[in-house]
Amino acid sequence: MSSPLFRVEFVPQFRDLRGRFARADADLLRSKREMVRELGRKWVTYAQDEAPKSPTSTGRFWRSIRYRTYVRGNEIGFTASSAQPLGTYIIKGTKP
Repeated sequence: MSSPLFRVEFVPQFRDLRGRFARADADLLRSKREMVRELGRKWVTYAQDEAPKSPTSTGRFWRSIRYRTYVRGNEIGFTASSAQPLGTYIIKGTKP
């Protein structure tokens, strides 16, 4: 089971929704979705590059790094996750 490590959100301002972007709302939403997808893909690439690797490693952790986009009303974002509990141990560390 995986749990989110962090969340990225983009919430447009009221002026953007009711003002000059009102007519282009569908195009704006589509471009924001694509921007979030691109950020998610870049984040996965960066996180996999930074993931610990060793000659004896199975690669389970870095292969488990992924993202999922979401849209809730005017909110668009992505959550990142990895294999548990390994992801938590690597990110937050363990007690001595």
